[in-house]
Amino acid sequence: VARARNILELRLDYYFGLIKAAKYDEAYQQLRADRALSSGQKKAIIGAVNISYLFQHQLEWGNHGIRRSFRFWSEPQKNQYVELALELVALLRAEVTPHVSFGFGSVLGMIRDRDFIPHDDDMDLIIALPAQKGVTFSKVLANLRQILLARDFVVPESNNLSHLTTARPDCAGTDIFVGFIDPDQRVSWFPSARRGFTFNDIFPTQTISFFGGDCPIPRDPLKYLAVTYGSDWRTPISNWDHPWETAAYRQFI
Repeated sequence: VARARNILELRLDYYFGLIKAAKYDEAYQQLRADRALSSGQKKAIIGAVNISYLFQHQLEWGNHGIRRSFRFWSEPQKNQYVELALELVALLRAEVTPHVSFGFGSVLGMIRDRDFIPHDDDMDLIIALPAQKGVTFSKVLANLRQILLARDFVVPESNNLSHLTTARPDCAGTDIFVGFIDPDQRVSWFPSARRGFTFNDIFPTQTISFFGGDCPIPRDPLKYLAVTYGSDWRTPISNWDHPWETAAYRQFI
């Protein structure tokens, strides 16, 4: 026990040093890869760094890295962000597929919190396309990237399997997740479980008013949240994670 405590204290000092030197990405990547620590110890370090240092600078260490999380956003900033996300919804419906909805943490915040999730830092959109032969995540994402770049969106390079992040210059990004509709009308989005929904669970979407915008969300949002986050989705968990079962999506890779 004493040895474990000593390791934790040493690693905590080390990561505090990186954070205070503003080496945020280095700290984030190194802690993820740190095999000397258990998952619980990593969460303890993140919590200590957040409370003791980052929160004072309106930053938070979360699943996406060290960023300015929603707990520090003003209402006008949230209104503007929703407006920009809905601009993306309209573009995707016009250029890619009519099947577009907010998803993941965005829906969780809208339904559970009636607000953005405090520890989150971006919005999520989900789109669905027919699972036709030869259609892959990479092909759809490449097409999305070209459409967005042609309309002056910023699209950073990434190695994400099933989604990309895009934004207007100097604005927060929005994630767009690609899903496929199977011939039997099942639909799913990686990194959630494969074939988790029927098409009719999600589409046609319903609309919810959220920070000045009329936002499309899954037709059955309670089922969507239960399948995506588990039956205890009403209980906030800051470091919750998805199944990430890549093999189940092999046909689209």
